[in-house]
Amino acid sequence: MSLDPRVRIIAFFLVAVSVALSRSFSAVLFFLPYLVFILFLERVKPSHFKKLIPANLFLVFIFLTVPLREALLIFVKCNLILSFLIVLVSTERFPVLIHALHHLKLPDKLVHLVFFTYRYVHIIDEEYRTFMKAAKARGFHPKTDRITYKTLSYILANLIVRSYEKSKWAYKSMVCRGFHGVFPLYYHFEMGFKDLCFLGFTFVYVGALWARYSGLKMFM
Repeated sequence: MSLDPRVRIIAFFLVAVSVALSRSFSAVLFFLPYLVFILFLERVKPSHFKKLIPANLFLVFIFLTVPLREALLIFVKCNLILSFLIVLVSTERFPVLIHALHHLKLPDKLVHLVFFTYRYVHIIDEEYRTFMKAAKARGFHPKTDRITYKTLSYILANLIVRSYEKSKWAYKSMVCRGFHGVFPLYYHFEMGFKDLCFLGFTFVYVGALWARYSGLKMFM
């Protein structure tokens, strides 16, 4: 089911905030049927949920620092929010999501920051790999010694300098092409009947959660 990206972002925000603020297992698990419903509509491949593995490896350490009940609640909430993120947001192309954020009237500077971060983080990663290949070609082998730390600090410093230089060249090239702080949009989203129905269903579902758990009591 193809949904308007703006609807996806709004629905994810509503559900994620409700799950994050919930303080009981019953309130959190109330969203499982909603997740199953979206999975049925979107027909997301099971391979997409491999992204949960690194997050769960990190969440295991929570069980070592907080009581068992709280740790389990945090674990379930995090996995549920990440599942909604995978189903509603990550299945859409990132430039389309940036376009949707612009239509949702987020500050232009924030939208540009997110866009350029996504655009150039891959270039910085390529520069880092190039530096590491050059270092290894000269016999560098990472260890826990002074030479390793010194080499890595040099690589990090060069990476910062290269990033700054590339940002200046990128800005100059964009100015030469007429950039003045605003990206021109050549097409706009159209919210259809199915989008309104899905968004209305989401509002009703979240409202039902508030009604069932007596409003703010579900957060206490």
